[in-house]
Amino acid sequence: MKKFRVNINKFATVHQHRSCCVANCVCLPPVERVDDREYVCRPAPKIQPDYSPVIGTNELTHYFLNPNHLDIPQRSIYNQLPKRAEGKLMASPEEAQLGWGIHFEEGWRWGFIYSLLVTSTIPPLIFGVVWSVYKDDIQGGFAIASSWMALGPLLLGYMAVRDYSSA
Repeated sequence: MKKFRVNINKFATVHQHRSCCVANCVCLPPVERVDDREYVCRPAPKIQPDYSPVIGTNELTHYFLNPNHLDIPQRSIYNQLPKRAEGKLMASPEEAQLGWGIHFEEGWRWGFIYSLLVTSTIPPLIFGVVWSVYKDDIQGGFAIASSWMALGPLLLGYMAVRDYSSA
C-alpha cells in the first residue's frame, strides 16, 4: 500500500515507504478521509496494525501470482487495502491531490540478475585456472569450465519459468 501524489497531467509520484516511514507511517489514508467515506479500508488506519506492512510482500506476491489460492469468502486482505469510494481522483491546475492504493513495481531486477551472472561465472573460471596449473592441461580445464558455465543459462531459464508451470 502506498501514498502517492497526482498532478493535473495524471502523473503520480509514489511515496517510498522504506526511505520515509520510520515512525509515523503515512502509507494509509488518514482517519479523516476514512471517516468522510472518501476511502474505505479496515481495520487500518483507526486501529494500529500488529505489524507493518500489514500484508507482507511475500503474501501479496503469492496471491498476485496464484489468485486461485484465495478462497472466495476470504476478505481479510481486500478489506485492508485502501479503496477510493468517492469518484475518480482528480487534481486541479493549482494543486496536486493525495491518494492511496497499491503500487506494483514492474521491470527487471538488474542487481539480482547481475549477481546471479557473476556467481555463475567466477567459480568455473577459477576451476579452469586451478585445473590448468595443477594438471598442466589448459584445454581440459577450460573445457570443463565452459561446460559448467553453459549450465548457468539453463538454471536461469528454469528459475524464470518454475512458478508459471505450477499455475
